[in-house]
Amino acid sequence: MSPESSATPTAPTRVIHVPAPTAGQTVSVESSGAGNVQLSFDPSGATYGRSGNNLVFESDNGGRVV
Repeated sequence: MSPESSATPTAPTRVIHVPAPTAGQTVSVESSGAGNVQLSFDPSGATYGRSGNNLVFESDNGGRVV
């Protein structure tokens, strides 16, 4: 007979998918701040910074993620 578990079940981690922008496109992604971010592009090929409370990625082709 196994002892009863007192572990509390946890909710699955929310994943925020961030698509890659096409040339000249701006993609806006809303987030509550909770969860993991999954980028659909290589961030090392983009510049990034902050604009107000937004994290902004800009690619060489003019695409942006805000």
